[in-house]
Amino acid sequence: MQWFANLENAKRLTLKDFFLALGAYHIAILVTYLVYGFDLNFYDINYFHSLIAIVYFNNLLFFIGYLAQKQVTPRFTRNMLNLQVLHGMFIYLLWSFILVEQRVIALIFAMVVLSFLYSNASLIQSFLATLTVSLIHLGTFYVGTSVYSHPGTFNEELLYTFTFFATASLISIVLHRLTSQLEKRASKDYLTGLINRRAMTKLIEEEYHRNQRYKGNSSLVMIDLDNFKLINDHHGHKIGDEALKYVSEKISIDLRKNDFLARWGGEEFLLLLVGVSPDNAEIVFERILNHLRQSTFDFDDCSVHISVSAGLVGLTEFESADRALLEADKLLYLAKKNGKNRIVTQKNLREGTL
Repeated sequence: MQWFANLENAKRLTLKDFFLALGAYHIAILVTYLVYGFDLNFYDINYFHSLIAIVYFNNLLFFIGYLAQKQVTPRFTRNMLNLQVLHGMFIYLLWSFILVEQRVIALIFAMVVLSFLYSNASLIQSFLATLTVSLIHLGTFYVGTSVYSHPGTFNEELLYTFTFFATASLISIVLHRLTSQLEKRASKDYLTGLINRRAMTKLIEEEYHRNQRYKGNSSLVMIDLDNFKLINDHHGHKIGDEALKYVSEKISIDLRKNDFLARWGGEEFLLLLVGVSPDNAEIVFERILNHLRQSTFDFDDCSVHISVSAGLVGLTEFESADRALLEADKLLYLAKKNGKNRIVTQKNLREGTL
């Protein structure tokens, strides 16, 4: 089982989602067996056993697909999620058709399952999923009554469907708002208002894979305030906090909307310049350095000249995003070692121009 122990963390998380979905199917299976146990079924139980076989076979294919993937990318995760949603809709169609008189149970269960989907989908996707379930419910009723002599009245089913659609839509709106608020709080640095390390790590991974796929060119800049400990020691931690906010604002002025600046930790910042080569990124950051050199941080009775040092790398010049971050950190150390208030690039190393 060593192969399983070596799975990436991302793959482990994806597999957890897979087993959660499989658990939902088993709840549906248990409920249906209760229906048969109370003799409330229209069809023979063998129809349902065939449906269970389809569920297990298809989910086995999903499981093999997860394990066969050597590297979990955002695209792979999205594709597998979409396949699972389509599979779930197909199983719901068959399950709803078999239940016949107890199909309202399928609607209730669908609402519970969809609530999990809502927290990971946009409002439009949530609306489409709710609409699809509603149409499946009415469609199976129509086919069942008109072709297979299923019992039931259209007005009753229409009432059930409308109640489901209205309630599920309201739940999706509420969950989407709550999820959005939580994501914003979880991704923001409380002091500077920049995105935090967790959110930036995710963005870098996505940009790395995007650059690999489309042969793009983006750059990372690891930034550190010079002599920050002296600022804290001489002026107090309150001034130090204000200095961090001041630097984040100064750097942000020269950035585009599709660039990302994060507080990486302590007095360190990380800059992701999307679609910018290392040579052009160096020009951008030299401009930022000049702006800092020409300005003064003033707060209360304090007036301080603040400078930063930085290490710059091309994001896709390494075998992984983690390796690129490590190299940027090494270049930052060299910038500190060689006088501070400067940026060091891989080009500087190659040409010996530190």
